[in-house]
Amino acid sequence: MSDLQLTTLVNPNIQSIPPQQPGVQSYFGENSNDLQFDSSNDIALVSGLDETTQDVQKILLTEQGANPSFPLYGTTIQGLIGNKMNPATISGTVQDQITTALQILFLLTQNRSNPAEIVQTLYSLQTTLQSETNIASLLTVIAANNEEITTGINVGNI
Repeated sequence: MSDLQLTTLVNPNIQSIPPQQPGVQSYFGENSNDLQFDSSNDIALVSGLDETTQDVQKILLTEQGANPSFPLYGTTIQGLIGNKMNPATISGTVQDQITTALQILFLLTQNRSNPAEIVQTLYSLQTTLQSETNIASLLTVIAANNEEITTGINVGNI
């Protein structure tokens, strides 16, 4: 039996910008962190749609209550790991958690000066029970500059 984990989905149609350098992924995570390498291999902060994508992924992967300064930040999706429930119940719970998390993220980002960094609308959300131990959710969010971000989460076996 393998452990379950919560990760972001890899969407082959969307390239992570800026890309991580080989070998750095194990140190910096899965391309969804504040620090990235720019084209000259210097460390740079992400901004614009890259930051918004990171913000969405980060709030979905964070366990609610883990940040004492913002106790409502995150989701309780981690609590589903290891539980046996009706697939429809799991799917509904995941969708509710994602929707609530994005509402909180909107409140946290609404005062940013760059419209590409403001989460404005949840455009689409699809949750699929891929197996008894794997749930995938793919979502598209529209930023305040009307650009779309597609990302998702996967709860399943490592």
